[in-house]
Amino acid sequence: MADALVGGAFLSATLQVIFDRLASPEVVNFFRGPKRNEGDKLLQKLKLSLRGMKPVLDDAETRQITDQSVQEWVDELKHVVYEADDLVDEIATEALRLKGNHKVASQKWSHRWPSTSLVDESCVFGRDSDKEEIMNLLVSNEQSGSKIDVIPIVGMGGVGKTTLAQLVYNDVRVVQHFEMKAWVCVSEKFDVIRVTKTILEEVTSRNDDTQNLNQLQIKLKESLRGKKFLIVLDDVWNESLGNWDILKAPFTVGACGSKIIATTRNLGVASIMQTVLVIICDSGSGINELEEFDHLRRKLSLSASYKLEVPHNENYGGTRFPDWLGDQSYSKIVSLFLNECHNLFSLPPLGQLASLKCLYIARMNGITRVGQEFYGDVSSTKPFQSLETLHFEEMSEWVDWQLFGNGEFSQLRELWLSSVRSWLEVTRLPENIPSLVRLEIRECSGLMASLPRSCAAGQIVLAGCDGVGLGWQAEMERCYTSLESLELIKCDTITHLPLDFFPKLHFLNIWSCDNLEALSIPNGRGLQILTSLESVSIMWCRSMVSFPQGGLPAPNLRRFGLESCLKLKGGLPSNLLELRIYNCKKLVDRRREWGLQRLPSLRDFELRGDEDVGDSFPEEGLLPSTLTILTIANLSNLKSLNKRGFQFLCSLKSLIIFRCAQLRSLPEEVPASLETMRILDCPQLQAFPEKGLPPSHSRLIIRDCPLLKPRCQRDRGDDWHKIAHIPFIEIDDEMIS
Repeated sequence: MADALVGGAFLSATLQVIFDRLASPEVVNFFRGPKRNEGDKLLQKLKLSLRGMKPVLDDAETRQITDQSVQEWVDELKHVVYEADDLVDEIATEALRLKGNHKVASQKWSHRWPSTSLVDESCVFGRDSDKEEIMNLLVSNEQSGSKIDVIPIVGMGGVGKTTLAQLVYNDVRVVQHFEMKAWVCVSEKFDVIRVTKTILEEVTSRNDDTQNLNQLQIKLKESLRGKKFLIVLDDVWNESLGNWDILKAPFTVGACGSKIIATTRNLGVASIMQTVLVIICDSGSGINELEEFDHLRRKLSLSASYKLEVPHNENYGGTRFPDWLGDQSYSKIVSLFLNECHNLFSLPPLGQLASLKCLYIARMNGITRVGQEFYGDVSSTKPFQSLETLHFEEMSEWVDWQLFGNGEFSQLRELWLSSVRSWLEVTRLPENIPSLVRLEIRECSGLMASLPRSCAAGQIVLAGCDGVGLGWQAEMERCYTSLESLELIKCDTITHLPLDFFPKLHFLNIWSCDNLEALSIPNGRGLQILTSLESVSIMWCRSMVSFPQGGLPAPNLRRFGLESCLKLKGGLPSNLLELRIYNCKKLVDRRREWGLQRLPSLRDFELRGDEDVGDSFPEEGLLPSTLTILTIANLSNLKSLNKRGFQFLCSLKSLIIFRCAQLRSLPEEVPASLETMRILDCPQLQAFPEKGLPPSHSRLIIRDCPLLKPRCQRDRGDDWHKIAHIPFIEIDDEMIS
């Protein structure tokens, strides 16, 4: 019964689309041709026939069909309407093609060709969000429980199902993610031999003349074995479970993550094939209330993984979801996406969905409160007992989040709050979550909350959320014992960061915290407390003055980056492998105090920024002999590279110089170990050293150096003899040797 009702709803909407197309001037003129009266009569007759069907289909939507003969009649009528839709679609296309040609009557439109995977993306607009949702399903590592995930794209004729499949099929991420791809236009006649043969020819790029299904399936099975593949079955009409079972038999040997996309007009087809269901509703379909789709209930309960998207507020004008969305009968729902339902003021009891792992709620501008209704009856069922990912995004009016603190998110691994710009008051974010791996809060300027006292997250990102406190009181010391990665971005209320709170921290990124003055270690703490810290990046912190007294207590720190910390003047940590300093004036002014030559592990050093390092750099003894990569950039006053500064760089293999507007000369002699050199945008640089580049040199790239370029011309440039032995030379993107 549900199938018939769903079919009736889609057929009724399809008829409305046909009526709209028949009323277009192009189609009217096509029917008229040179014999206006006869054409008008034919068009009127077609409209009357279609209008006669509509009341019957509307009645089918509201009545329970129990008579088998009526069911069979609806099935036959369904195919007639779909064929009429195809015919009118072809007429509309041909009418547009012939627009302006006065010999319309003498033209014949051609047979409808099968679809291909090719698409002109420049002519496609407004499908980005739909495409990205399909892409997320394709590249997801989560499995629905089936051997191969099948993603039907369902909708009436003309809404762009094939175009959407083409956009996804040709996306570069699909090319990189899947080892094999195949595109098959199935159409009305579901010929298992033809479809199997086409897939085989697609994945092997060879024709196969056999019509023996057994041989075709054996060959296809071996071709797909162990491979991650994507197969698109376009325009599927088959509702026979037996036919689908035969076709999919060779697919089961594919690698984990293999996917099948099927485009269809028929929800009956989708329910047979799907493991993940995507419904695309046309904006003119007249669907105004989700309550009208109670007949989808059985369809949803069939799904191992169901993805619900109500695309835009013009398609869903209801103020609340129906109660059945949180019913226990949908225990198999794994992921749920709710987006842009602007008139909703209440969420359904999603906490009762026992298998729900991923919940994404975005742009629900009518939601002001998330409370008891979101969790459901907590007395009988523990809410969100399987939820692993919870994502709220762009909830502009959300002001209250009720939390019980009784482990309602006990399995949560990732919590994301993004662009919640309302004044959201939460005393504390969800607590007692031992499995939490990542907590990310971005651009939530009105959020007022503190992180849990026993935060077990391994990764925390706070960006643009000054109202979120980290709870750095004395009694809470060592409360972040699991934290391995911390990112603080545009958190202007932070003035000091007590590093002893993060004993297991591996990665620390601090960007654009304008009032941060120092990283601190309280008196009496040991100097080796950050033994896990590997990487630190501090950028655009204009008030940053110092590191802890005595330097960073991080003996295993390997990568350190500083940018636009104009007041910083503290010492640098030891045992570094990489050091990058951009636009840190006071620190650069005291570069002789760095003691880099005493860093036995430093391999990669970069100095960049509009710094006044004088007209010659580096000074003698500034850089350690262990250095293998040196990058110098944006030094506006630099005129020459100091020979004495280079003479002890006996391990240097790569030298990169760019945007040094005053640089005129390289050192008189470069290290014999040098293998590659890149010189970019140095307009005053005139020549290579007289002794040339060493025999070990293998790669030279020069760009935007107008004085140097003519001297390096092959066989005739003044400096050609200095570089002729280098096997790879590129000048302004042109290969010279």
